[in-house]
Amino acid sequence: MADKINPDHYKDNKIETCDATFSQLSEAEILGACKFNIAKYTFRAGKKVQTLEGTRDDIGKAHWYCERLLKELTDMINKRKKAKRKDPTDIDLEDLTEEDLQELLNPGAKVVPIKKKEDKNDKNSK
Repeated sequence: MADKINPDHYKDNKIETCDATFSQLSEAEILGACKFNIAKYTFRAGKKVQTLEGTRDDIGKAHWYCERLLKELTDMINKRKKAKRKDPTDIDLEDLTEEDLQELLNPGAKVVPIKKKEDKNDKNSK
């Protein structure tokens, strides 16, 4: 039976289509591409092919991209750990600020802190 999740025509070349595409993207773009495809296949599940099998295939594709996202994140972590061993002054993921991490995971998204509502008693005490 043919693989409906990652069919052979994606692997016919010397380099798999996804690998070739990702080789041209930044880390943030790779994470975004994975997250986009996870959302796309999840949201459309059962709509393109309106059967249980069609739904399963779309969820399988979303799962494939979840696995790929985990692989990419693991590779990024290992790359940073290896670089840190070579250059101890290099930053590690633990050294990233919350804003740096959010920019890596959600490039271009503006992080706006949530303002707490003041309690009426606080206003009177000022």
